[in-house]
Amino acid sequence: MKLREKTKYTEGVFRTLKKIEDFCVKQTGERNAWVVGSTRYYFEWPIYGETLDGTVEGDIYEEVGSVSKIIGSYLIDGTGVIIEFPFLPEKEIK
Repeated sequence: MKLREKTKYTEGVFRTLKKIEDFCVKQTGERNAWVVGSTRYYFEWPIYGETLDGTVEGDIYEEVGSVSKIIGSYLIDGTGVIIEFPFLPEKEIK
């Protein structure tokens, strides 16, 4: 069941998103974008959709020229453990 109110992250989710944000800012200067090889990705911040146990999810996009397309989604559990975050470098999700 998903809540339909503005997401208030658990402490674990907040820490994980902050770590990912810091990586993105260091690499690209943007809070939610990173590059692997010549491909640029970005993720949508989880504003709505937190589940009752604190899990958040959102879409991941790939930029193709001037167009962006959804290529996957991520899932972070309420304790901050990344269940799935495709295209983010492995060392960044540990």
